[in-house]
Amino acid sequence: MSAAIQKLVIVLNQRSRSFFPLASVTPFELWLLGEQPFIQYLLDEAKEAGLTEVIIVGENKSKAVFSYLAAKGGVNKGKLSFQFVGSDRYLSSGEILLKLKPKLKAPWAMVWPRGLLLAPIPSFAQLEKVFQTSQRPVLGLVADDFNNRWRIEAEKIAQRIYKISRLSPAKKKEKGNLLNFSGYYLLTPEVISFLEALKKEGARNEELELERGLSLMRESGQPIYGYQLKGEWLPVGSKEDWLKANLHLTLYRSSIEAQARDYLKEKHLC
Repeated sequence: MSAAIQKLVIVLNQRSRSFFPLASVTPFELWLLGEQPFIQYLLDEAKEAGLTEVIIVGENKSKAVFSYLAAKGGVNKGKLSFQFVGSDRYLSSGEILLKLKPKLKAPWAMVWPRGLLLAPIPSFAQLEKVFQTSQRPVLGLVADDFNNRWRIEAEKIAQRIYKISRLSPAKKKEKGNLLNFSGYYLLTPEVISFLEALKKEGARNEELELERGLSLMRESGQPIYGYQLKGEWLPVGSKEDWLKANLHLTLYRSSIEAQARDYLKEKHLC
């Protein structure tokens, strides 16, 4: 990554309805995905992309994630330094960014984990290629037809690159777009100013969403870009997706690939 982008904000999945009540006891990001916790894939990707500082945000009960990092050899050793920012209650994505404003004076990477990208080039590095020329927020997009609360309207301007024309709340019965949010972003401090504007207009805490801030930013005429991430996308937002991702990683990216395949053959499952 360039010297301009050194920080990664990881927002812990604080309200995973799909995995309740287990996720309320053990943070979703600590669950094994293949042979390592989900969050370890994100950290490995951050190191590979050249990021140096990680800010992990979640409810105070999620501090087990920080304990995991400490057990891995210390939270300030190696290529990454870590900081946990906790809260006593659930925070919306916009509240989180407003709380982190003093720490986000320069562009930063952000991930709200909704899936895992398997790719030779880390997702953050892919997004940075677009950021280098635009110097504007870049949203990581994936070709996945899952339901989403926000609708993306965009114009394709180059291979895998889109100019976002509009972000709007999706209708309740509306099926998700083919291109959807991946949860990976490169953002700029201007985004926070639009969240502050929403707050001044009277938006309630739960209404202070990153998407609303981006929507207001776009309505003001400021450009926002999207990049369709290149690689194999493994969504993990439902029990079915989580099991599929685990099976995929076990069969193709684990030390027990052969044993797993033998077991499936023994049970006549493949």
